[in-house]
Amino acid sequence: MKLKVNAFKKFLLAITLISTSIASADGGDLKDFFKCEMDTSSITKITLSPNSLSCNERKFLVKDLARLKAMQFKDPSPELQKALELKEVSGESMLAWLEERIQYIYNDQRKNSGFRTVKVPVIFENPVMPFLRIGFQTGFQTGVARIQGVLTAENTGAGAYAEGKVLRQAKVFITPESKQILVTSPRTGLISVQGLFTAGFYPNAENNMAMINSIHRLGILFHEARHSDGSGRDMMFGHSACPKGNAYEGQMACDDTLNGSYTVGALVIKEMLKNCSECTPEEIETEKVLLANHFYRVLEESVSMPQITSWYEKNCQENQARLDQNGDMSELGGKDVVAALVADCPAQLDFMRNPRKSLWVDPAPEKLKVSNEN
Repeated sequence: MKLKVNAFKKFLLAITLISTSIASADGGDLKDFFKCEMDTSSITKITLSPNSLSCNERKFLVKDLARLKAMQFKDPSPELQKALELKEVSGESMLAWLEERIQYIYNDQRKNSGFRTVKVPVIFENPVMPFLRIGFQTGFQTGVARIQGVLTAENTGAGAYAEGKVLRQAKVFITPESKQILVTSPRTGLISVQGLFTAGFYPNAENNMAMINSIHRLGILFHEARHSDGSGRDMMFGHSACPKGNAYEGQMACDDTLNGSYTVGALVIKEMLKNCSECTPEEIETEKVLLANHFYRVLEESVSMPQITSWYEKNCQENQARLDQNGDMSELGGKDVVAALVADCPAQLDFMRNPRKSLWVDPAPEKLKVSNEN
């Protein structure tokens, strides 16, 4: 993709700026940082956390979602329609697609919030474990969209569901408003946004409310929303390792699914840019840098992961030894959990050692059942 040099340089300059805090974007008046009355029900079903998102952050998101709802798409691409499984591409249908996958948006860096285990029997409708290719050092961390190392957004609900599945546990999310949301599916739809509002990363750094900035933020939300999909081995559409020679070599920052998060984000941004009468040519060229980056991360096939394979093989051996010795395995979730992990080792190791052709994955989500949701 050929980009104008000036637009490319401008984007690179923007992403090297020191992060501008949203406090500055809010005008510096921290007294009423979170305080403002806002009825979003006429625009969206998505809840915007009043205790962890500032007044202006919620205004940005409401404006973004209202713009999406009002968008008209002339001659939408068949690729987008196929990827989102839409009968027709319209602003309303795309907003509905987003609302099926995002329930609650918050900032986990502000106010108390988090996940805890619900001690009740659980049944996972699909017992097959996801491929363990995402965030080994921090558990199941998925849905991470980063720009120059800045965490912009994360699908924490999908990550908590995956962790609970491995440990055969149900998770409940305690919101910054002290409400409880039971995580029964990767489509629980909990999205944490941290750097999403960092002004220095916007295509238009001078006007936070510019249409091009709405497209930028919406593209990231659609990326995160895709992580709410999938079942079994490809649950959450987890990112895969990037191959040798790739700018992100060795990082879990690529996709080996053809309809994964980077594809969805790219197709949505591309379609919005095509239909954006308010965007300037320079803004469009600047955003195309991000668009090209999305497509760049979609692989033709997965790659072998020798370092992770070595670590995982050792982990399998250690777990087998624990079973042979019949020792205390309570810290690992108990004997049944360890036995299930050991039984899954051959399939996991085969995936890590033998690349597969990238494929189209069924986005239908899995879920669990609990005996008591209280």
